[in-house]
Amino acid sequence: MRIFVAHGFNERDRWITDLVYRLIRSFGDEVVSGEIIDGVITETVRNNIRTSSALLGFATRRVEIADGMWTSHRWVLDEIATALAVPIQAVEIREQGVDPQEGIAGGHQRISYEEEKRDECLVRIAEFLHEWHRNISVTLQLMPDERVQEIWPIHRKPEFRCFYRVRLNGDELPLQPTSVTPIGQGLFVEAKRVPKDALVQVVIEHQGRSWVSAYESTNAIGVHLRG
Repeated sequence: MRIFVAHGFNERDRWITDLVYRLIRSFGDEVVSGEIIDGVITETVRNNIRTSSALLGFATRRVEIADGMWTSHRWVLDEIATALAVPIQAVEIREQGVDPQEGIAGGHQRISYEEEKRDECLVRIAEFLHEWHRNISVTLQLMPDERVQEIWPIHRKPEFRCFYRVRLNGDELPLQPTSVTPIGQGLFVEAKRVPKDALVQVVIEHQGRSWVSAYESTNAIGVHLRG
């Protein structure tokens, strides 16, 4: 997985790069972070968030504004908001004493952080990483060749639509939009946040015509379309 970590770039937050980065990598994941220019996130940072699987945002203390009340890093909140707009999974780690009004709309989960109880925070982050690993991204190659030849000329057309559906414990979940990506000589579809024991189906539509696959396991390398 590719995990974006939003945090302050200062000595007080050095524990994030020293400990959290190591924790993420211990799960076999890639760590991504963003260079902030004048407290503003760049389009490059936004693109890095959009291509990540999840985000950890550390709203730690920055400037004291009252007795026991602190501001946080504006760009961290902006990066969390960007993740929610994609959307990808996002968890905010909010330090005790950070102004609760310096927040964003709901839709994300939160971990409370106290400097004296850093170990508890790291355990909670590990629990989220474990949970995220239970829901994986699956990349499937479209098959057979004759269906690929039909879809290739139209997969970038405005009317072209591609979806995937997850079947879990006998229940069919709602269709989720995705896209078709050419890689080498093939066409591929990515299904995000799929439980490891689930089945996945691909549905493609274009100008009244449809192509539908059977359900495949997350261990499959391709899906065979009928249409």
